[in-house]
Amino acid sequence: MKVFLLAHNHVDSILLTALSNYISPNGAIWVGKKGDWDTLGVESLIHFDSEDSLSAGKALSEYFSGEQVVIVGLEDLFSGEILSSFSSISCQGLVWGCHSFSKEDALVSLQKYGFGGKVLYTSKLGSGSVQFNSKFLDPGKPNLKQPDVISLDSSSSHSFTLLDFDSIPDEEKDISSSEIVVSGGRGIQGPEGFESLKKLAKKLDAAIGASRAVVDMGWIDYSHQVGQTGKSVMPKLYIAFGISGAVQHRAGMQNSSVIVAINTDRNAPIFDICDYGIVADWKEVLEKWVDS
Repeated sequence: MKVFLLAHNHVDSILLTALSNYISPNGAIWVGKKGDWDTLGVESLIHFDSEDSLSAGKALSEYFSGEQVVIVGLEDLFSGEILSSFSSISCQGLVWGCHSFSKEDALVSLQKYGFGGKVLYTSKLGSGSVQFNSKFLDPGKPNLKQPDVISLDSSSSHSFTLLDFDSIPDEEKDISSSEIVVSGGRGIQGPEGFESLKKLAKKLDAAIGASRAVVDMGWIDYSHQVGQTGKSVMPKLYIAFGISGAVQHRAGMQNSSVIVAINTDRNAPIFDICDYGIVADWKEVLEKWVDS
């Protein structure tokens, strides 16, 4: 059984280095234009020069046909598409949201939380793919190596063409790696509420998070969603404005070091898990915080 790191230009190179240091891969897979391959710390690399995630997954399933291979990537949409394609075409398992990884003979042992963070369970995988939660990675210095590169066919067999890849703007911090997250829910009353939250986020050097409800209503992009169907975050400080705290949202943020909740409903579930609760109008609290 071999372990391969999945990498691409849409993910912070520091996170890729940290993941590589943690899982000690036998090699790496790079999807897209050439990047900083030497920072991955591997001796061999498979390059797929395409932005078509489905074709990449198919090509990898054909390349590794009959082999026991575990491909490990981070919790981002592009990686998820590649790993899902690889696993479904090769009929292999896919485990997402892991925070612990270890090799055991012909298997890898994975740990992750389930049922809203109430249960910790272990999965064993001999071949397939894994998405790893970057919040459980410690940054480290890259072990620089110039890998031997194998290029795979980048031609697509699909009837569609990828026109654009909508990545997070450079000025917006990623909620997965930020030490402070400022989140908004339905209580902020509209998409313009996030423009107000961005003022506080800029002052605190924080990332903007959101509940599923406001993402579903189109107030903000899915990349900001925190929760069971979004991203799991563990910042040093999590500030929730107008979020009631349904179990699905709590599953993605309840392991934050310090949680501050602002809500007009004193019976909101978010107050059951927060360290500091403020029963007040979110605008009044935000204005005082920004102006302080």
